[in-house]
Amino acid sequence: MSKVKGPGDSIDKAAGIAQKRNFLKKLVKIHTANLKTDRVTVPLMKTIEMLLTADYLSEAEIQEDIHEIHSLAVSECNKSKNITKLIAGIGVFAGLVNSVDAELCKKGIKTLLFLLYHNFPKVRSMAAEKLYTGVLTMEEYEAVIPGGEDAYEAVQALLSETDWSHDAKTLAAQTKVEMYGFFGYETQLKPAEEVKRKELEAKK
Repeated sequence: MSKVKGPGDSIDKAAGIAQKRNFLKKLVKIHTANLKTDRVTVPLMKTIEMLLTADYLSEAEIQEDIHEIHSLAVSECNKSKNITKLIAGIGVFAGLVNSVDAELCKKGIKTLLFLLYHNFPKVRSMAAEKLYTGVLTMEEYEAVIPGGEDAYEAVQALLSETDWSHDAKTLAAQTKVEMYGFFGYETQLKPAEEVKRKELEAKK
């Protein structure tokens, strides 16, 4: 027998949303106060990843609050050479890929695309793995992959079949423009990547 919902259900939901928003504010406050303090922020980002993966933060009403979580994670990872921290950040960004907030989803994808061409092979490989999983589990991909089913299948193939441990400049020269394009973004190769692209073209 299905349960008949009454006024109390709406009150319970509102209370639950308020509780989660307060919780997110506390996380933001802790992260802001300890920005770039690895012993605090790395475990914090790992915790956020678990909460996102468990759908604990999936309600539409709290997605606006999670935008600040994304911004802090970006600031935390910016110019960092700490692989553990970068991997933790990737977990947060990947957790946003299936957000019901389209803008937040796009932010997560764009950050993962940036990390897909990071100098560290382990970071590139993890970003590729998480982005592939995110794309694979999307229920509605049209909003973020404008090329339709063909593009959806092509981006999965490119992510899964590319060896992301290869030389970063070669990977960028071969895949970067195409990869960004699948998600509706334009990008330019860095000068060193463009040189590598021309070298590869000359060898054909």
